[in-house]
Amino acid sequence: MLEDELKAMTSGGSDAAFTLGVMARIERRQFRRAMIANIALALAATVLLALTMPVLQQAWQAIFAPRVDNVMVAALLLAASWLGMRTFRAG
Repeated sequence: MLEDELKAMTSGGSDAAFTLGVMARIERRQFRRAMIANIALALAATVLLALTMPVLQQAWQAIFAPRVDNVMVAALLLAASWLGMRTFRAG
């Protein structure tokens, strides 16, 4: 009986529920950190876009709008979306 307990202690026998609990806490902590980082990045991008939008609109109307049609704009947006998804899936 004592030998069985010693073998269990030395062979790495541990409580599976405790191990899963610790792993779940670590995973939740990492998830929260990732969510906070994503929210902060989205907020920063929104603020930056809101601050630069008047200048971008003037530049668009003066420089690009007469030369670019809607089909070209749609193609560029699709290409940018595809590249962004490809980049983030790889990372």
